[in-house]
Amino acid sequence: MGDTRDQMNRLRQDEASDMQGCLTEMRAKGLTSYRHAGVELARVPGEEKLRVRTSKEKATAEVEEPEGDDNPIAGGEFGEDRQDALEAEG
Repeated sequence: MGDTRDQMNRLRQDEASDMQGCLTEMRAKGLTSYRHAGVELARVPGEEKLRVRTSKEKATAEVEEPEGDDNPIAGGEFGEDRQDALEAEG
C-alpha cells in the first residue's frame, strides 16, 4: 500500500509539472485549447489554469487547431503523432 501511495504522489507531481509546461507553451503559441490523442487541454478564461480531460473523438468543446504550416504545435513534441492521427482521420 505504501509503494502505491508513493507512486501516486510521484505521478501527481509529474502531472502538475506537465500541466504547467503545457500551459506555458499554449500561452506562448496563443492557443486557448488543444486536442490530441483523446486528451483535451483548455485554458480556463480569467484564471491561469489548465483544464485537462480525456475526450471522445467528437468532443463538444471548441478546439482551435490550425492545420498545415500554420499549426504552431505541428513539428514539435507531438508533431509526428498528430500527423499520424490526422492521416488516420482523413
